[in-house]
Amino acid sequence: MPNLFRKSTLSDDITAAKKRLAVLIERRTDAKQVFDAAVGSREAFLIGGNLDDERTSEKHEAKVAAATSKVQGLDSAITAMQLQVDDLEAKLRLEVEATEPTRHEAIRIEVETACVMSQQEVELAKSRALAMPVS
Repeated sequence: MPNLFRKSTLSDDITAAKKRLAVLIERRTDAKQVFDAAVGSREAFLIGGNLDDERTSEKHEAKVAAATSKVQGLDSAITAMQLQVDDLEAKLRLEVEATEPTRHEAIRIEVETACVMSQQEVELAKSRALAMPVS
């Protein structure tokens, strides 16, 4: 079960958007096959069917129109989703670039702290050495 209190990150959003994009692409492939079949069926009717049969002609036209609409709708959704993925990836790159100086600063501070600690240990050892003869 997903954690409802966990804040979504850009990486999570990118992953979800890419999954949705993949589903849309898969559905578009299926819709294109339906479209191709409808066009083929209409063409076969026009070539060899009874052209005076308006009812059958309208059925073929309706199937082609519906399939065309579905493919166009999916194309539009795929374009929009790809733009969303690109936008999220650009935001993530900016976020990473913005944290780079902070990461370098943290490393610098860590190195300086280690130097100070080692110098402190040297000074402490000297102080102990001086204090030993007195005791």
